[in-house]
Amino acid sequence: MATTQTGTQDDQSPETIRAEIAAIMDRVAMLERRATELESPESDMTPKPDRVNLVAGRHSFGVDLPPESEDTPYPDSLATSVTEDSCRGGSSSLEAIAALNRILGDEPQQKTPPRSMATALARCPFSDTGSFPDCCKADIQRWDPRRKPQGLELMLQVCKIFFSSQNPHCPCLNEAQFLAQMEFYLNRDTTWHNNMDTLQFVALVNLIVAEVKILHEHCASTEETPPGWQEFLRADHLLQHVTWLGRGNLATIQILLIKCTYLQHAEKLNAACATIGTAVRLCYQINLHDQNTWHNRTTFDVTMRRRIFWSLFYLDRSVSLMSGVPYLINDVDVVVDLPRCLDDREFSPSCPAPAENPECSPIPYLRNMIEWGKLSSEIWDKMFSKKAPRPVSQDFIATTDARIVSLSTNLPVGLQWNPDVLASWDTDRHPLYLLRQRIVLHLFINHLRILIRQEELISLQYSQKVAETSLSLAASSVQAIHGYHKSPWRRGVERYSSVVYLTVAIVPLICLIINKTIAVHIRAAGTESFKIALAILTDISEGFALARRTLQRLRRLIDAANKVVAVDSDDRNMTDAGGDVGTTELLPNAVEPPTALNLFDETLLLGGDPGMDESSDDFLSGLLTTFASGDSFDYADCNLDDHQYR
Repeated sequence: MATTQTGTQDDQSPETIRAEIAAIMDRVAMLERRATELESPESDMTPKPDRVNLVAGRHSFGVDLPPESEDTPYPDSLATSVTEDSCRGGSSSLEAIAALNRILGDEPQQKTPPRSMATALARCPFSDTGSFPDCCKADIQRWDPRRKPQGLELMLQVCKIFFSSQNPHCPCLNEAQFLAQMEFYLNRDTTWHNNMDTLQFVALVNLIVAEVKILHEHCASTEETPPGWQEFLRADHLLQHVTWLGRGNLATIQILLIKCTYLQHAEKLNAACATIGTAVRLCYQINLHDQNTWHNRTTFDVTMRRRIFWSLFYLDRSVSLMSGVPYLINDVDVVVDLPRCLDDREFSPSCPAPAENPECSPIPYLRNMIEWGKLSSEIWDKMFSKKAPRPVSQDFIATTDARIVSLSTNLPVGLQWNPDVLASWDTDRHPLYLLRQRIVLHLFINHLRILIRQEELISLQYSQKVAETSLSLAASSVQAIHGYHKSPWRRGVERYSSVVYLTVAIVPLICLIINKTIAVHIRAAGTESFKIALAILTDISEGFALARRTLQRLRRLIDAANKVVAVDSDDRNMTDAGGDVGTTELLPNAVEPPTALNLFDETLLLGGDPGMDESSDDFLSGLLTTFASGDSFDYADCNLDDHQYR
């Protein structure tokens, strides 16, 4: 037996010997599995893009990559067997050639000789050795329990927060599988450092920590660097090794989904678009969009693949609307069933799948977000694409609005929003994330209904009916956010969605306030909702940079609304009774940001970059002008430099 770092075989402890035996058994099982694959009829033609290994209690993140000698066959594509030309459909000439070759059928299939580990690693621009470069080693060993037990405990607590509050909204990970992977990672021997699974798992953990930090941390600093940025950079660096030359597997898509959500929350929208683009390409590359190609998969594998694909589908639509770019996944290319509604607390790779339990499952929310995503893509095609007709058809608006209302009214009882539920919620019976899902779905649905009226609203040429409907939608969103913001269930994770959808509500409210052709009672009601929305935004801004940036971007519009409200107040001779309704009333002193932060000081925005304020004003001015003229809106016209929204 080979010697170890601490001595000869005689010096080894029983625990070390047992660990080595377990590692050997893992490798034997892996070789047996690969031998079976080579004997199967489909092994010559069908790539094995990714798999979840459940060998001897090990839940490997991707596939086992044995770190033996340089002559050991090393799979191409970094934890997959996907080659460069595997991402192709019927339009590809390579596919046509392959089809003709299959018809001829005379020439025997030639297997590609396996690459050695050294050959595969030599193709990576970050490494010229038989192991990963030194730049990765510190990150891979960051949570070594033998050196940093306190850091490990904190990291595990952060991961628990992620799975209880954030993963249910994009259920692309399984907590039981993740914890098994974590246990294996913490008990690994040093040879596992030479495994692409290690890089991907450590990248995933860093992104989970970054995501929790950016949503939960109190950040009063005006610096541009968002919370969790260091963890994000570590993860991104490791991912560069994994995804070089377009490589990746199912685990890579999971990681990219978490990376994309972090970039959304950090307002790095160009980078979020690039990330979702990579994830979608990998989806087609490994046939995640076509369940007919998922051969010999366990129930757990199939369930997780469906969850991952539909999480990607929903996130693709979300990024599209947020960043103003076309979506990437077309419905006609998708052959994937919806995932079953399983309770994640009972769902794991080592146990049979439990019976469906929609009341305690995150999947009903995902299913309805899928329907939301399909509606949002139709809205994009008919209203925001370059070939969309102008003006937008009123029939389309009416029909689409009816379909959105139908989605809302047909939600499961457990997802229908009712303000009274805030007072009666029982966390002993239902996880808190189910309450958040109700509110978020309500806000998403209201957003679509406001969005299809946005062109009319911003043109200020809209009917009384549009004004009433828009007021009802905006006020409903503001009241839902206000109720949760003042409830005992507030945890911090809701701040991002609160800021985003308060902004969605504030824009139509401003359109109502400044339009003097609208009935007085509508404008007065809009003013009251406007006050509440700004008060919440200002309150959140004390510890959340996105809220501060949002208030800065809205500065000119807030000033304009303040002036109109003040004039209306004078006209009604209400100054003596209620005081002049100016900026101080719309931004109450009770919830003003700390005095050290001046929301309207351009030099403080994003760490002292006054250019952001100017381009944001250009953005809003361009938006108002373009919609008023009826032209198609182009974000490139608004001078949004890449560093501002990357």
